[in-house]
Amino acid sequence: MISDPLIGQYIGQYKILSKIGQGGMGEVYKGLHESLQRHVAIKLLGRDLRLDAAVTQRFLREAQAVAALRHPNIVQIYDFGRYEGGHYMVMEYVEGIDLSVEIDRRHADGQIFTAPEILGIVMQLAHALDYAHNEGIIHRDVKPANTLLTAKGGVILGDFGLAMLRNRVSQMTLGNAFGTPEYIAPEQALNSRMATAQSDIYSLGGMVYELVTGRLPFEADTALNLALQHLREEPISPLVYAPELPVAVEQAILKALEKEPKQRYRTATAFAMALQRAWEAGDVEETWIVEPTQSAGLHAPLHTVTPPPATASPAEPEPSSVPLEDGVPLGVSRRWWWILLILGVLLGLGLLARYAGGTAWPNWGVSAPTATATSTLSPPETPRPTQTATEVVVLITPTLALSATVTPTPSPRPTSTPSPTVTPSPTSSPTLTPTATLAPTLTPPATATPTPLPAPTLAPGDTQSRDLDGMTMRFVPGGPFLMGSLEDDPDAATDEQPQHEVTLASFWMDETEVTTEQYKQCVAAGGCDAPYTRTAYDNPAYGARPMTYLSWEQSGAYCAWIASESGWEARLPTEAEWEKAASWDPLAESKRLYPWGDEFNQEWVALGATTSKVGSYPAGASAYGILDLSGNVREWVFDWYTKDGYGAVPCSNPTGPEAGTYKVMRGGSYGSVANYQHQLRTMDRAFGYPESTAARPAKSAELGFRCVVLGEHLTEGP
Repeated sequence: MISDPLIGQYIGQYKILSKIGQGGMGEVYKGLHESLQRHVAIKLLGRDLRLDAAVTQRFLREAQAVAALRHPNIVQIYDFGRYEGGHYMVMEYVEGIDLSVEIDRRHADGQIFTAPEILGIVMQLAHALDYAHNEGIIHRDVKPANTLLTAKGGVILGDFGLAMLRNRVSQMTLGNAFGTPEYIAPEQALNSRMATAQSDIYSLGGMVYELVTGRLPFEADTALNLALQHLREEPISPLVYAPELPVAVEQAILKALEKEPKQRYRTATAFAMALQRAWEAGDVEETWIVEPTQSAGLHAPLHTVTPPPATASPAEPEPSSVPLEDGVPLGVSRRWWWILLILGVLLGLGLLARYAGGTAWPNWGVSAPTATATSTLSPPETPRPTQTATEVVVLITPTLALSATVTPTPSPRPTSTPSPTVTPSPTSSPTLTPTATLAPTLTPPATATPTPLPAPTLAPGDTQSRDLDGMTMRFVPGGPFLMGSLEDDPDAATDEQPQHEVTLASFWMDETEVTTEQYKQCVAAGGCDAPYTRTAYDNPAYGARPMTYLSWEQSGAYCAWIASESGWEARLPTEAEWEKAASWDPLAESKRLYPWGDEFNQEWVALGATTSKVGSYPAGASAYGILDLSGNVREWVFDWYTKDGYGAVPCSNPTGPEAGTYKVMRGGSYGSVANYQHQLRTMDRAFGYPESTAARPAKSAELGFRCVVLGEHLTEGP
């Protein structure tokens, strides 16, 4: 056997003890921090891939994602730096086996998992996922091979190498699909930027399906066929393979596997609790658990297993990335999903070999050295496809003991004017440079200096949660756009012209208007005044609707409260910021007549006799994912109004006239019907008095507001 030249060497302050495994993205070694006498797992970016900028960026993102998390059910990262032109990441070393090995062992022995065992696994994974989701991170590769079972009964979720940061997703992921075909959610199979927390819940549902039945939800000979099944076919009922399974358990699993994300559970813990309630309601002792020596209680430990010999199993290649077309626009028929998917896979095969060391999706199944037998469960089945194993490879120990006793956590319009070329504002990122070179000698070299993690690249429409009021914000990158209406627009007013190019700095905009309940929080905190007209304010049915009957001053006070409590630069949006967020398509570099496009669709906008719950019309979202910019209520913006149009407006970050009588309103309202449809255009302007007094209170039930936060990386927040 050829010895590894790194064994006995040092990477930074870590001595390399042994090689644990080799994956698609890198090699994994067991190391020792000699000062702390702590064993660690060290992941190196594969030597043959170190010059690949795309793979390097993915490796950096993995380090960044995991470093932000601190949870007992998530593998921890300790350190990160450069080494010999590549990168390394130091993680906790976990002793145990991965779940895929245990699944294969039981298949070989004709055994199944009991209800207590499944609940013990699922509940701990659910806590890990909900924590990550609350921190803005989606795993995107939840599967048995990334689930570690420890000797003390713990379950640890590993390999965040595919994690997508909702708040800070790299532009590298645009148009790509990452994940494992056997467990990938339908929307993620189309485009990874479409992945949400519910995508991870779908994958978790696929795992539970497998644990319960011994079968995968879908089986096919290629990854493409698997993806198509996830998109258009329903899984076979688990009762076909496990007839004694309580019906409520089957229903819980199938709900997690719904095609539409909004039809799945809101949180992973909600799914786990639904399973627990379903089994508690069923006859767990007699109808489903098949091992007579197993305790019948719902919190029984996992029975002792006899794992393979205590040697570390090499990790298999990571899942490859399949470049696909961008996410399917709302309103596109499902017939085109398949065309986009097939074209994307065919176009991406050349890149797959680079990202996974020559392994493409259609050839993903690779036999694992530790799992060689197929299940003997009835009915007969095809061999279980072996999944790519987590790269935090662990030392196998002789016994496992899982407990289900856990506490759930809370859960383009055509124009005659040329469109400008949008240039995203530069993102400041530290330059990573080598700090140490390892000589081929057993003498430890100079210690490598850990490198600070680079600032992530933000993509249009990325989200950031504002804990103070629970608002989701959407990112609008800086750069130029076209503001105003063309001269030949029959619906344009003179104050919307001329159309001109404006350049803005980056900002975050509230995804919806501020709701009545959110405004009440500001009032309770002493940052806002209650409205003089309390018609909607005192009506509980209006809590999730836009806050109305507010003056410009009162609306601005709310944004000032956000600023004072968060340390962010928050305020009402300027007219230019509002119009860019509503009308500009950063990918097509063109202007939209309505937030969703150039054709009016009454089904995509909140119209009627009164306000609607915010966010009720997702099909009407702008190119940045911002909702309700047309209809529901008009919105106050920062600028003073002038009827003279845009002739004298600065072309860089304009804030409007220095003074005036009226403030500008944007967006139309629920009353903009029939002869008032022109008010729903993204260029339409209205105006009103900014103040509200007892003698002249704000009377409009069709007027609300939202805030913006200036900047890119909001490192400090509420």
